[in-house]
Amino acid sequence: MALEFGVFDHIEPVPNMGLQETYELRMQQIEVLDLAGYYAYHLAEHHTPAVHSLAPSQNVFLAAVSQRTSKIRFAVRAGDLRAATPPPRPAH
Repeated sequence: MALEFGVFDHIEPVPNMGLQETYELRMQQIEVLDLAGYYAYHLAEHHTPAVHSLAPSQNVFLAAVSQRTSKIRFAVRAGDLRAATPPPRPAH
């Protein structure tokens, strides 16, 4: 079994760089990882987008990246369904 490498990442704000440019640069970097033969790209989920992550919906960002790559695998790390769905209500 061969050793495979992946990247764990989050899309942080870059000083003096707009959102579109930040996304484009990150997508280009992931394309390079794909061409270099990296096994996987894991994108962290943060619930404070303005501070830790510029990808409020990691699945949508990874779907866009998947259109530009062919072999690399994707995963969202630290996903928490409780943050995305309302809490269950107790029965009365």
